[in-house]
Amino acid sequence: MNEPSELQKAANKAEILAGMDASAEEAAKDLERLCAESQIDAGDSLRNLADWWDKWFVDAGHKRLGRVILTYKSTGG
Repeated sequence: MNEPSELQKAANKAEILAGMDASAEEAAKDLERLCAESQIDAGDSLRNLADWWDKWFVDAGHKRLGRVILTYKSTGG
C-alpha cells in the first residue's frame, strides 16, 4: 500500500483543522446560548474559568485541563 504524499498529508491536515475550526465556532455559539438561558451571571464564571485556564494551560496542557473541567459536567447529558 502506498504512503500518502506530503501534499496529501497537508491537505488532510488542513481538512481536519478546518473541521475543528467549524466545531469551535459551533461551541462558541452553544456557550452563548447556555449563558443566555442561565439564571446566573455566566460572564463572571467564564472569566474566572478563562483566567484559571490561562494560568495552567502551559504547564498542564489543554487536554488535561479539559479533563479536569469534565469532572464537573452534569450527569444527564
